[in-house]
Amino acid sequence: MEDKGFGLARFTTATLALGSNFHSKSKSGEPTPSNSEEYGRIMRNAGYNGYSNFNIPWSFNFSYQLSANQVYNPVSRRDTLEISHSLTLAGELQITSRWKATLSTGYNFDDKALTLTSIDLFRDLHCWQMHFQTFPFGPRKSFNFTLNVKSSMLQDLKLTRRRDYRDSPN
Repeated sequence: MEDKGFGLARFTTATLALGSNFHSKSKSGEPTPSNSEEYGRIMRNAGYNGYSNFNIPWSFNFSYQLSANQVYNPVSRRDTLEISHSLTLAGELQITSRWKATLSTGYNFDDKALTLTSIDLFRDLHCWQMHFQTFPFGPRKSFNFTLNVKSSMLQDLKLTRRRDYRDSPN
């Protein structure tokens, strides 16, 4: 009997995604100068004897995605299985209480190329806030700088400078 594709079920798509999140310890367990003599000594000598405070909040995320798709090929008149996979990485670093940096990138194993990479810098300027975002390389190379008032009543008061990928001569 000829198979006309009228079966009970047919495979079309499957996806497997794995990911994890790593982050620094919370500050609640961190020693303070009042209860740790060593911590106090390190903080007094910071910058002099090679001591540094490495208690900077950070996070790192990654995810891996594997996809399989059944695609009909009209030339061979058969279904073919297409497999693709990619890796995504993202990180955040709270440099100081007012500075934060983030990075987002990835790798597409099928294209053998990096995905869209973004680097962001944030600065709290008390009543103002600053955000600088750049896509440093690739076909969408661009940047965006915004300085705006935090107050919701004055949310339209802002300064923006952009350089879009469509603006470049390349």
